[in-house]
Amino acid sequence: MLLKNNVYTSSDLSYLTGSLLGDGCLYVGKNSYQFSITSEDYDFCEMCFNLVKDIFGKKGRIKTIKKDGKISYYQLVVCSKKIVNFFLEETLSKKRIPSYVYTNDNTIKSFMQGLMDSDGWICKVNASDGYIRYRVGFKNISEWTMPFKVMFSNLGVKTGKLREITNDRYGKPSKNSYTFSINTLDYCNKIGFRILRKQKIQKEYLNAKN
Repeated sequence: MLLKNNVYTSSDLSYLTGSLLGDGCLYVGKNSYQFSITSEDYDFCEMCFNLVKDIFGKKGRIKTIKKDGKISYYQLVVCSKKIVNFFLEETLSKKRIPSYVYTNDNTIKSFMQGLMDSDGWICKVNASDGYIRYRVGFKNISEWTMPFKVMFSNLGVKTGKLREITNDRYGKPSKNSYTFSINTLDYCNKIGFRILRKQKIQKEYLNAKN
């Protein structure tokens, strides 16, 4: 598939790929193909909406999903056989990190930001010693979590040990997940978040450090 402007090496495509591997879905039904991103952050869905339009020349729509009368999350939906088939092939149905992500440090960093904006976290906690601590980490069920962890080391960002967690959902065993902690200062200085909610905490942390 020839992308708009042939941007296989673009950072934008890498960010969108990271977003897909985190909070995205590739649906194939009877005469139906959907690329979707689901998130509690509207600006994340909006960013992906614009990237899909710029890269593939295809417009989607962002809908709201409500629970108990309140917005629970947002969902970007793009109906496109070509986009779905492209990502199915490049990611092996979300089972691998595509080779174009490794083009250069910029594409790697953008991919990492896409994944961290979706499945990564930054939070403020009251530690047992009475001080406020800021934590950064990542969690996913995919086996590519290990090569993703290696990307941090390659960019000089320290990470904790990769742990496998057994999931028990509604009393029934489900697929295990993988998680690791990330050095907060390293991450905020060398990679950073793009979505507003996480950027706000990141800025608060950096201001506290200065």
